[in-house]
Amino acid sequence: MKKIIFVFIVFFNSLELFSEEITKIIYIDNSKNYLKKEVIIKQLDSLVKESSDFLIFISNGNDPIIINNLDEYNKNINNLLSKRTPRPNLKVDIRLLNDLFSEKFSNIIYLNKGPSKKISFYFLMDLTNFNRYDYINNLIDKILVLYKIKTLDGIDDCCNVNSFIFIDNSQKKISDQSELRKYINYKYY
Repeated sequence: MKKIIFVFIVFFNSLELFSEEITKIIYIDNSKNYLKKEVIIKQLDSLVKESSDFLIFISNGNDPIIINNLDEYNKNINNLLSKRTPRPNLKVDIRLLNDLFSEKFSNIIYLNKGPSKKISFYFLMDLTNFNRYDYINNLIDKILVLYKIKTLDGIDDCCNVNSFIFIDNSQKKISDQSELRKYINYKYY
């Protein structure tokens, strides 16, 4: 009887490990990307439709737009990404992201402590703003260091950080990526 109980406990614990969903946190600067709406929606669909545990944060000056459920996403994303948003206010974005993490993900991500579960971060922006606002130092690194996702040793094993950089037709794809941090996966569109 003890063996049967032990087998059931091991079985249910292993099911929990295999079914663990990755939390997805998506940051979008749409102040210039609204012209790339179809590409962005295609990318978002691939991220969001397979997950129920996500947060989309669309930077919008001092009043960001938050989407955190599939119904709201399906209903509003096309309209929201069709409009150009005001330029980002990175200080406000960091403060509000911190508030959202405390509210929505308090059981997963902890201030100065590191995550307790798998998390993927996605940052979507155009190349001009990426460089102009120095997103790596002024947003991405600040969030990652604040939550002990990034340390001197690199990115925490249970985290993945991705940036999707959109370029204008007039801009040449960057071939020298030495300025881009090697711990982040970059894709250019």
